[in-house]
Amino acid sequence: MPTLYAGFHLLSHDKPSYFFYEHSSTFDKNYLPANVTFVDGPREAMRDAFMQKITEINAQDPDAVFGIQMDDLRARLGHDFFVRSGIDSSRVKVTMLSDGTATYNDFYNTFGDAGRGEEAWNEYKDKITGLDWDATHPMQPLEGTDFDSFNWAYYLATCPNYKLQMQDATLLETGSEFVKEAIKEMKTVTVTPIELLNELSPERQAEFYQMSGFDKSHFESLFAASPKPNLIIIGTNTGALGNEADQFRFVQQIMDKYGSTHDIFFKPHPVDEASKTYDKDFPGLTLLPGQMPFEIFVWALNDDIDIIGGFSSTVFLTVPLEKVKFIFGSTPETIIRPLNVLFKDAGHIEWMN
Repeated sequence: MPTLYAGFHLLSHDKPSYFFYEHSSTFDKNYLPANVTFVDGPREAMRDAFMQKITEINAQDPDAVFGIQMDDLRARLGHDFFVRSGIDSSRVKVTMLSDGTATYNDFYNTFGDAGRGEEAWNEYKDKITGLDWDATHPMQPLEGTDFDSFNWAYYLATCPNYKLQMQDATLLETGSEFVKEAIKEMKTVTVTPIELLNELSPERQAEFYQMSGFDKSHFESLFAASPKPNLIIIGTNTGALGNEADQFRFVQQIMDKYGSTHDIFFKPHPVDEASKTYDKDFPGLTLLPGQMPFEIFVWALNDDIDIIGGFSSTVFLTVPLEKVKFIFGSTPETIIRPLNVLFKDAGHIEWMN
């Protein structure tokens, strides 16, 4: 999700940019915009290349202003790559990109307790303010290669030049009155991927699909083959969860209810084996490719999708709430955070168990 967010940002301007991502299938580096340099290799190579480039740019232009975007689980890079290189933090604009449901789950698990929320918040505050933020020192070697900094993003979002970009900041959940007040100090940006996609010109949207290896026209034709409204079922990894029978039963219920009125498409989990024969088990059901970039599929074809539902998914954070008609779960309390909050008062949803 953060890499996709960053991809939208890259296509929104023509400034010289440097891009790194570990999941090579997210984008085809051969189709990145001309102003983008892809930094290949493992994290260590990325670290060294980025810090060298930062030092070079700063030497050429001591007043240069830098922008960095990274997923919120790696929030410390705004400090480690720039302040450690002698760059004053006032010249670094940091956007931390939500990792999806993990952003909300980690927040609640760390800061949600009414009794310990304040103590946990101050632990991270002390850890972050205890870093060396003095940019007068020369470039420092970055010790180790573990960039993970879970739970740093929330306090950092209260700091100058830091902001946290999320699908819906109102879904941060805590029982601590202290932390509720701290949330008000966080600089959060609520924006959905569909909004970011729609802000791009048609030409830039086409570039995004090409980068992603997504054939929008193919699926548009698939949807347009019938005048019926389109319904998408989201599957799960039945092998890992041991709920093969449950998934089959849920799909049968959806087919019984909507099969005569809708064209029904099933999106398998990428490694699910149980659903491979669903197009034969359920006549009229169309199997979508398991390895397809499903988030992009949903964002690109949002206007053509009439109903979506299934097992809990981050994608529910990024589609219009009114399109989600059914959830495979008994109550909002039984599904992953923050969907429990998002769907708490959504009376139009059918809960299936």
